[in-house]
Amino acid sequence: GGGVVCMLVAGPNLMHVISAGKYVDDATFIFLALLTVLLLETNRLQLELLVQTVERYEILIFSNVVLAASVGLGILLVGWLGAAAFPMGNALGLVVANQMVNSRLGRLGYFYAHDWGVILRLAVLIAVSVGVGIALLSTGIMWYIALALSMLMYCGVAWLLYGGRIRNFISSLSAG
Repeated sequence: GGGVVCMLVAGPNLMHVISAGKYVDDATFIFLALLTVLLLETNRLQLELLVQTVERYEILIFSNVVLAASVGLGILLVGWLGAAAFPMGNALGLVVANQMVNSRLGRLGYFYAHDWGVILRLAVLIAVSVGVGIALLSTGIMWYIALALSMLMYCGVAWLLYGGRIRNFISSLSAG
């Protein structure tokens, strides 16, 4: 979420600074697409762990074929989307492949569900943080100050909303 806020508030400026002006125009969009792939791939890994836990590996075969075919989709889209075609094709492949695995697991009685309330609250927090950053930019404030303030808001509210979950997760990792 923080990466999305950064890219939507000050992506071109950040890319200009990070790459010394070499990558600016499409870099923000490509980075956002890669963040989307990261999110979907994280979901994929969770589904693969569930498949391994229930020892139903055959569920992955056809979905892996669909996922591999997403490279072909990227090749087909490269003329329209440029370098962003590959992460976008991969993201579409992950959406389809993950849904296939989740559906097959569900038919076998193994249900994997997202906490849509948490996801919705996080999406609203991202939107509000980006809105604050864009509003600050519209006042003429320097991009790095707008970015810092929108990120402070994002991190602070995220900690208020999810700090307890994060602490519980960390303590469960170290519990004997």
